Amino acid sequence: MLASILNDGPTGHVRASIAKPVASDLPRGLTARSTRTLLGGPAARPSSRRLAWFVGRHRETPETLGDRMKDDRKGVVVDPEYVHALGTATLSFASCEWQVVWCCEKIRPGSLAKITAEEMTAGQIAEHFADVARNMRKGKQREELKQLAQTFLRLVSTRNDIVHGKPCTGPNGKTRLSGSTKVIEISDLEDAADSFMECSGKLNRLFYGFLHTYVPL
Repeated sequence: MLASILNDGPTGHVRASIAKPVASDLPRGLTARSTRTLLGGPAARPSSRRLAWFVGRHRETPETLGDRMKDDRKGVVVDPEYVHALGTATLSFASCEWQVVWCCEKIRPGSLAKITAEEMTAGQIAEHFADVARNMRKGKQREELKQLAQTFLRLVSTRNDIVHGKPCTGPNGKTRLSGSTKVIEISDLEDAADSFMECSGKLNRLFYGFLHTYVPL
C-alpha cells in the first residue's frame, strides 16, 4: 500500500482500517440531564426540557420496521444545504492535510512512511510539519512554509471544532452542530472550507515549484 502511495503523489488514496471499539468506547445512554447543553445549542436556556431530536424517541414507520439494514440514515433529520457545506468543509480539510503530508515528504524524505505508520492525527501532522519546516535551510521559502505550518495548526482546531461538534437544534429550528463557542452555521462551514483550500493552494504551488527541485538536508 505504501509503495502505491509513494508513486501516486499528492492525489494518491489511502485505505484505512477501522479499529474494533473496546468496551470503554461504546456509546452510553443519553439523558435529558446529560444533553441539556445540547438543547437548541449553546444559546438554549438551562431550564429547557425539550430533548434534542437525536435523544427523543425515534418514530417507527412501515419502512423502518422492515429491513433495518437499509436506509437507516434517513432517520437523521437533515438540512441538505447544511450537509453539503459540512461535506465540502470535510473534504477540503482532507485535501489540505494531505498536501501538508506531501510537502513534509519533500522536505524530509521518510515523513510519509512515519505519518502513516504512526497513524498520526491531524494535530500531530501539524506539529511534524512545523518541525520539518523549521529545520530547512534559511531562505524566503522556509519562512513561507513555517508560516503555513502555523496556519495549518490553527486550521486543525477549526476542523476539530466541526467534526467533533455536538448535534443540536439551532436557533432557526434546524439540525446543526454545536462547536466549542457557538452553533456552527452554513456560513461558518463555508468560511472554513475557503480557509482550508486557501492553505492547500499555497502548499500546492510550493510543492510543484520550490519543493520540486528542493534537495533535502
